[in-house]
Amino acid sequence: MKAKRGLILFARSPRPGQVKTRLEPALGQERTLVLYKRLLSRQIALLKQCPDARKVFWLEGNPTQEVLQNFDGEIFLQMGGDIGERMGHALDKTLEHCDSVILIGCDSPGLNQEMLEKGFQALEEGHDAVFVPATDGGYVLVGLSKAEPELFAGIPWGTQAVMAQTRDRLERLKLSWKELDAVGDIDEPQDLAVLLEFDDAFVDILEGVDVASLATS
Repeated sequence: MKAKRGLILFARSPRPGQVKTRLEPALGQERTLVLYKRLLSRQIALLKQCPDARKVFWLEGNPTQEVLQNFDGEIFLQMGGDIGERMGHALDKTLEHCDSVILIGCDSPGLNQEMLEKGFQALEEGHDAVFVPATDGGYVLVGLSKAEPELFAGIPWGTQAVMAQTRDRLERLKLSWKELDAVGDIDEPQDLAVLLEFDDAFVDILEGVDVASLATS
């Protein structure tokens, strides 16, 4: 029997020099890795707030990393070429076992349980897709009620045009979708200011970093 809801965490295994490398000029390699592990742990904890959903970690890299041991769902290795192919594959496979599926990464600490619930509600109300756009032009959450591999093909991943081109694709495919409020994500040094919104959760990582200067650079 299919589960009603599926939740995908889509991320890389934490490895020095392999994650969030664009942040290394501001943080250095060691602190960048610490930040990534903390963001990853935060999203693992977020998924635990959704006990009724089937949880699946689609991983790039080594599944034996210590930080992954707290994940209480299934773990599979990502398959495909670019990130679009890999996300499409993860969603397609998880939709085989769930009526609707939401996929998130670990770039956005602003995602919360309320947003996940609103996303599932949008799909259960009849929308084909749901998104939480990122303030930089991408998106940090995508949910589907049926497999749509064309939605992810040929998108210029890693650019400010991702969400705009995805909207064009949604219209071309005649899909109904809903967008929730945009949130910030952490990709570039200027994005580190987003971390200041979370009290002292990241204060040690930002110690000595001129975040205000980075935000305006």
